[in-house]
Amino acid sequence: MVAAQGEALVSVNGQPAQEAVLHNGDVIALGSVRIRFALSPTRHRSLRFRESLTWLGLAALCFGQATLIYWLVG
Repeated sequence: MVAAQGEALVSVNGQPAQEAVLHNGDVIALGSVRIRFALSPTRHRSLRFRESLTWLGLAALCFGQATLIYWLVG
């Protein structure tokens, strides 16, 4: 969300605006200055290693609980 002061000459995509929600590729005009709003693409890291560690931890916890129950009952 971008907000302008009351007397400022601001337009977004050619439309005068006091407030606007910006989207990728919008053009903001501040008087004679034109600014293109753009978001850079994000890189997603693989979470395979963390997910594997989580599943191994859960398996170890279940095995530990089963061992504890067997030891207490037996």
